[in-house]
Amino acid sequence: MFVVNALALYGASKEKAWGFMPYLVVNGMWITFWLLLAIFLALMGNLAPASLVDNLPRKDIKESTVRTSCSILAILILISNFIPTIFWLCIYRAYRYARNLYGGNYHDSAALLQ
Repeated sequence: MFVVNALALYGASKEKAWGFMPYLVVNGMWITFWLLLAIFLALMGNLAPASLVDNLPRKDIKESTVRTSCSILAILILISNFIPTIFWLCIYRAYRYARNLYGGNYHDSAALLQ
């Protein structure tokens, strides 16, 4: 992750659009993973069969406890995924700006001065 973030900073400082791409890809996959996990937990909290809870190794856990825990964890994942999503959107906007303004992967200072 350090290299990906360093490339995003490099892309921003040197105004190179390609520097943003590793951040967008890696963090996009990371955000998608957490969103899918939150959806899975929300579904497990609401639609899990009672036999799944009955087969747990600990018999002192109630079905309502498992369902509530899954739902609360899904909500916490969605809330904690909000800030990385905002950062991803900011980097995406910077990527679009650099790509459109400087035509892609290079920045020619001499061409801008003419």
